Amino acid sequence: PAPTPAPADTTVFARVDGLDFSLTTGTPNPGDRFLFKPFSTAADGISSVFSTPRSLAVASPVAGEMGTKNTGSLQQVSLLARSNPAILAGAPVTLTFTDPTHYTRDDDASGTVYKYVPGQAIEATLPDVPLTDPMVYSNELVGWTFTLQGSPQAGDTFTVKTNAYAKLSAGNAAAMMALRDKAMFDGSALTDGYASLISQIGIRAQSANYAAEVSSTIAANVEKDRAGVAGVNLDEEAAKLLQFQQAYQASAKMMQIAQSIFDTLMQRLGG
Repeated sequence: PAPTPAPADTTVFARVDGLDFSLTTGTPNPGDRFLFKPFSTAADGISSVFSTPRSLAVASPVAGEMGTKNTGSLQQVSLLARSNPAILAGAPVTLTFTDPTHYTRDDDASGTVYKYVPGQAIEATLPDVPLTDPMVYSNELVGWTFTLQGSPQAGDTFTVKTNAYAKLSAGNAAAMMALRDKAMFDGSALTDGYASLISQIGIRAQSANYAAEVSSTIAANVEKDRAGVAGVNLDEEAAKLLQFQQAYQASAKMMQIAQSIFDTLMQRLGG
C-alpha cells in the first residue's frame, strides 16, 4: 500500500521501502549529499523475549462466522488480524448482504451500502474514515482484514468476532507462513529476497577478506622496501662484521710476524 502523504509543512524528497525522507526546514541544493542509516543498529537490539514455544502467539485473536441462515455460496478465503485484541474492541462486526453485490456493516451508523467484489479484501477501518495518524500508512495496518468468495444472497451475513477458541487456532502462524511467498523484496518473494540477501552478504564478506589479504601483502612489501632504504639490514651488517673480524685477525697476524722478525734480528746481532 502507498504511504500516507507527509504533512503539508514538510517536503518529501525520497520514498524508499515505506520510509519517507523529508526536510522540515531549509532547501537542498545541487550537489548536497545525505546518508541515512535507519536500520544500522537494528541487529544490536535483537534479543530473546521467550524461551518456550508456549509463549508464541500463534492463535489469531479474531474469527469469522457465517450466518446460520445463509442461502448463497459465500465462503471465507482468509481472515487476518492486523493488530492486538485491545484494538479489536469494536468486534464483532457483521456484514449483511442486501443483494449478491452489495452489503452493509453494522459498525457504520450511516447505513452506507458497500460494493462486494469476490476476492477483494475488506478492512476493519471504514473506507470513508480518514486516518489521523500520519505514521499509519494504510487501513490494512488496523484491526483485521478478510476476503470472501462466492455469490451471497440477500440476507446472508458474515461476522468478524473475537476468537472464542484461540487454543484451536493457528491463524497468526499461518499468516506468518504466508509471508514466505509474499512479494516484499522489489517484487520477489521473501524466500528469494532472503537468499539474495545472504548471497550478497557472502560476496561482500569474501571481497572484504580478499581486500584485507591484498592490503596486508602490499603493506608488507612497502615495509620491506622502506627497511631496505632507511632501516638496518641484519644480514648485511653481519657480513660486514665478519669482514672486519677477518681484517683484524690478518692485521694481528702481520704484527706477530713483524715482532718475530724483529726478535730474530736482535738475537743475531747480539750473538
